[in-house]
Amino acid sequence: MDVAADDSLTREVKHLVEQAQLGHAHEVRQTVESRLRELGDGTLLAGPAAMHFARTISLMYDDDAAALAAADDMIRAAERDDQQGWRACALATRGHQRLVLGEHDPVHYDIDAVLADLTAAEAALDLSADGGYIASCAHVAIAIGYQPLRLYELAVPHQEAAYQISLATEGPDDPAPSMWLLNLTLLHLQWALELYRVGLDDEAEQHSARAYEHATAAQERLRGDAVAIWQAPCQLFRAAAHSDGADARGAVEEMQRLLPVVRALGEAHEHVLAVPYLAVALLREGRREESLEVIEEALADVRVNDRESPTYLSLAHTHTLLLSQGSEEAKAAMEYGDALAAAAWRQRLRTLNSAETMRAYSQLREEHHQVTRVAETDALTGVANRRAFDRYVQSFTSSEDPHRLVGVLFLDLDNFKQVNDTLGHTIGDTMLWGVAQAIAANARENDLVARIGGDEFAVLLPGAGTEDTERAAERIILAVREASHQLPTVSIGGASGPGQDVRATIVRADNAMYVAKRGGRNQHHVVAASLA
Repeated sequence: MDVAADDSLTREVKHLVEQAQLGHAHEVRQTVESRLRELGDGTLLAGPAAMHFARTISLMYDDDAAALAAADDMIRAAERDDQQGWRACALATRGHQRLVLGEHDPVHYDIDAVLADLTAAEAALDLSADGGYIASCAHVAIAIGYQPLRLYELAVPHQEAAYQISLATEGPDDPAPSMWLLNLTLLHLQWALELYRVGLDDEAEQHSARAYEHATAAQERLRGDAVAIWQAPCQLFRAAAHSDGADARGAVEEMQRLLPVVRALGEAHEHVLAVPYLAVALLREGRREESLEVIEEALADVRVNDRESPTYLSLAHTHTLLLSQGSEEAKAAMEYGDALAAAAWRQRLRTLNSAETMRAYSQLREEHHQVTRVAETDALTGVANRRAFDRYVQSFTSSEDPHRLVGVLFLDLDNFKQVNDTLGHTIGDTMLWGVAQAIAANARENDLVARIGGDEFAVLLPGAGTEDTERAAERIILAVREASHQLPTVSIGGASGPGQDVRATIVRADNAMYVAKRGGRNQHHVVAASLA
């Protein structure tokens, strides 16, 4: 895909994702699945990773299991196309969906797998050359993954990076910067509540102040009908942050007005996060009964599966705090709750330490993979080089299934020396690149395309018998003939045989290529399979 087409696709995906986030997930999913089939080979899986991202986001709103499966599809698409930015998005999204499913079904809970996904996403993003929207999405996905784990130190920098990227690349009316500011508001409010639970009040107030700054900035940008659904949540959380400051005038009335409005918008808007702030603000005004009523109503609405979430624990902590006013029994319960909060905080710090260790390991692993990819990639054409070809050949001879067939194609450009001599090496290099792309575009996902010499290429086709090998040769011959930029024709030799005899199959394919050459070039010759 050329740069212009890639930019156009990214803009399309951006619009679709925004529509899903603004309440049109079902319609977006229908559009995306149709586009995936159009852009691929008629199936969902063959479509580009970018469009898989829009599909995954659209599914997150009503089908968590399907969203997890969609993230897996996106990872495969990103790895197939070597798109590290989209791969980072997919890994982080998969990590988050694993968390969501684990919250509702302990069978799916695997904190190590979640951290592995998130740290791998960070490493992929660090190695990616992508910027703009793709990088912004990756940062947000990673932040959203770390937030439920209460790893605020890791989540906040990613959310801030996403905001700075979108601020630099988006127009004044674009909703993305406002949404990322709102995410930052929620992060700091949640962080503050947790700090209050362990008695770190001064630090908590600093985060409330940061939340107020972010919410104020978001409110100034949220204008127009397109983002109307986010205006009330933004105002509610701004009022919550305001209520925690020294001058909280009007904050209680604002929260009381907005809380039912945001509750009606659904759980995705996290209205319950404002309830502890409202309850404490009411208590400060001497309105204890109203404060209790607000908290108890919120606690009654929390689903059983959500009763280990940080927000629920903050509600329970605030409720106990209110009950402890004048009750010795409740004070004892408060002491017990404080001890539990301290234990949860220590566990959070242990998880943070584990995450930091895994981040370092993932970074080293990705860097190793990157070095390996560079060492095994032909710099001119972008396909595999002779070293990668030899390694793949070795994998067949040591396979657990040595009798599995493997097809081999050898390709040689016709009269290529004449091209170099008459048109120059720059044109020759361009033609080599074009032929390589034509071969790669007609290979299967698990095939290996390699440049093994000056104008010689080879393709290894796992599982291919003679017929599949011949069909692959036919596709490539036709693709080179019909290329939009005129390319030299190719002669192709092919053979198939058991993996344990792949080196003999290579010799037979090489000999078959010379048969095609002698037969007049611009053709293929595939010899019958050897079943020895």
